[in-house]
Amino acid sequence: MTVVVIVGRRMILIAPDREFDLGIVEPDERIVRELDGTRVVGATVVKESGADRT
Repeated sequence: MTVVVIVGRRMILIAPDREFDLGIVEPDERIVRELDGTRVVGATVVKESGADRT
């Protein structure tokens, strides 16, 4: 399980064994988690592409 903490416009992703400070995440960005099995080993913020939206 992961939890996203939002303080103002800043986001922090909290996993069971690690925290990822994602900084300010804009409305046109999304969080991408990198997994090793079920364990979160990385998290980044990327621009949302228009093709992914429905």
